[in-house]
Amino acid sequence: MAGWSVWLEAARPRTLPAAASPVLVAGGLAIHDGVFRFDAFWWALLGAVAIQVAANFANDVSDAVRGADRPERVGPRRLVAAGLIPHPGACGRACWRPWRWPSSRESR
Repeated sequence: MAGWSVWLEAARPRTLPAAASPVLVAGGLAIHDGVFRFDAFWWALLGAVAIQVAANFANDVSDAVRGADRPERVGPRRLVAAGLIPHPGACGRACWRPWRWPSSRESR
């Protein structure tokens, strides 16, 4: 089983500012207009980052399954193709994990 450091690398933290930027801008505009709500800001930020991480996992799986990640590839290491996440299904299931938590909380 892959450790936390492997999953963190698969999440591609360098891409997370791209997810957070629109939420930060919107939060700044809300503060300027006097309608800022911290709870809405926090959930929007958390959702944006979760979507980005899930998209990164899905991309890693898709590229590995299609054979798009070859050894001569330039850029960050793709962990499914490199064999660090041994089964693409593990990464594929991780894509959907962020969406299961809120729905499981609502069903109580």
